[in-house]
Amino acid sequence: MNLETFFKLFPLVAGLFAIWKIVIEMTAGRRGQFREEYRFAREFLEDIKKNPQMHPFIRQKGYQALAGDNRLSAQEVEYLLTLPESARALRLYVMGRPYLQHRATAIGSQIVFQDKYAGQVARTTRKITYFVLYAGFYALGAVPLFRLPLNLIGLAPSLPLFAASAFFCWPLAGLALWSGLRVAAAESLVGKQHSNL
Repeated sequence: MNLETFFKLFPLVAGLFAIWKIVIEMTAGRRGQFREEYRFAREFLEDIKKNPQMHPFIRQKGYQALAGDNRLSAQEVEYLLTLPESARALRLYVMGRPYLQHRATAIGSQIVFQDKYAGQVARTTRKITYFVLYAGFYALGAVPLFRLPLNLIGLAPSLPLFAASAFFCWPLAGLALWSGLRVAAAESLVGKQHSNL
């Protein structure tokens, strides 16, 4: 290997090493985050047991910190913690919340669909619409790449066109996918709740 080849390959090897290091650090960071969540949950739930007359503000803030969402009430989180796989139920509720409501006075299932999303047709229509939007925006963002092999336009104008279309279309595709996943999360939580009754 001559010196010129070494200088060409060095940035590639250095870049791969940097990516590997970032992945390792992110994995270690996630483990640390899980440990911190565990410590907080244990301490907060022990505090509630020791002090049942805890000030409502502190109780509310503790439950919101546990859920990772300040829009949830203490009653919502308390109920979700009674479900099997409560960490997953909490995550599904936070994700599907725009389609759900909590009825604290209900016997049995307290998490139900909002009235306008109660029908299966309304939810299925939304999921299909979001999937079509996702596929459409994703394909629209990738159109310049599909045109490259066909030699319809040259390489030089294709790359900036691809960058521009991907920059605008792929975030919209991601939003559509996220919206569809929120409907699915709401359905999953309601179904899980009914199966545990």
